[in-house]
Amino acid sequence: AVWAMAHYATAEAEQWCRRALRYEAEQDILAATHLRLARHEILGRVFKGRGDLPEAKEHLGCALAYGDQLGDHESKAHILSSLAMVAELAGDYPAAKTAYEEARVLAGSLGSGWAYLRSSLYLSRLHFRNGDIHEALATCRQTLEKEAIWGHLTEGASFHAWTMTLVLMTQSHGDAIREAIGKLEEQLAGLRTREEWGNLFNVLGFLGNAYNLIGLYDQSRAYFTDSLKVAMASLLRPNEAAARLNLALQAHALDDPDEMRRQALQARLIAEEGGYKPIQALAHRLEALAEAQPEKPDQAEKFLKAADAIWADLPEATRAAFAVPDLTYRAWVAQALGRAEDCLNLVETARGSLPAVGDREYALPLALLHAEIMVQLHRPGEARQTARDALDLATELGHASGSAQATRLLASLEIHLNDS
Repeated sequence: AVWAMAHYATAEAEQWCRRALRYEAEQDILAATHLRLARHEILGRVFKGRGDLPEAKEHLGCALAYGDQLGDHESKAHILSSLAMVAELAGDYPAAKTAYEEARVLAGSLGSGWAYLRSSLYLSRLHFRNGDIHEALATCRQTLEKEAIWGHLTEGASFHAWTMTLVLMTQSHGDAIREAIGKLEEQLAGLRTREEWGNLFNVLGFLGNAYNLIGLYDQSRAYFTDSLKVAMASLLRPNEAAARLNLALQAHALDDPDEMRRQALQARLIAEEGGYKPIQALAHRLEALAEAQPEKPDQAEKFLKAADAIWADLPEATRAAFAVPDLTYRAWVAQALGRAEDCLNLVETARGSLPAVGDREYALPLALLHAEIMVQLHRPGEARQTARDALDLATELGHASGSAQATRLLASLEIHLNDS
């Protein structure tokens, strides 16, 4: 069963666990408890990979209880990381953060390199999503220091890639981003050779986002498509939902509403099946965008209301972590529906929510949208300043299409102001 899970053969792993069940009664109490811990931990990972979060949580909770009985702290560290992932997928970021931190402290006290690296990798990602960029970088640095002491482990390659990604996401200069892209791409061959599917999926996604930042959308789509293939081959449903959401967003950037509709629908169906609430809500927003027509707003409104209902049930920390993408998607929908004032309010709120440093993914699109809406609302002076800000950012990023769009806006505004 362990071998099957290492190769992402979840159905085979489940079958081996069921077969092992018959031997537990033949063991003494100690051996039987060890077997139950292992069986429940593997089944928890099986169901997490399939997207059945309640079943995964139940099995992992049983495994944690057996770990307590045995005093098996290393197993507990791994199980806590898995429970944290389940909480993160369900959108409960506070619970996920607590479990990751407990796993990391426990693994660090034991000198368990693999468990420490695993919990730290996902804790740094969670900090990043919450906008705590300095905490994310500090977690990476501490872990790389541990890795230097304990020696290279397989997961270490992911840490170098993840560190580079965090660095590039805090940069606004295209040269720094391209350098980081090169370092990330160096990781790919090794990850493919070792068949580290989870790490490969992450690095492919990082590369897709990085190429997005500099406006190379074809390369970005190629990496997101590759990440989807890896997710589907490894039968990891949460990863498939995330990859399809990325592809839906990419289709919007490429002005392909049919592809956006198709990918958003698939992402939403997988998220509904597994209970991945944040992905489900964001997919609804993109479905609304695909359907948005000023003369026929009903279908878009239906998707927006469905997203609102999901959003209201999420913990406050999770809503805060996803505030910028959610506000951005809603602003796009408002613009498509011809609701300029609503769009302006959403854009201003989103831009005010951007971290001082950190994820640059939405900074340029929001600046360009802000300028466009100012033009529609006949506020040319403010539009010109916002377009200049967008042009500066696009130039720093080396984002050719963003620069062209901002330049066109500025040219049209200069003509208008001269005529006035």
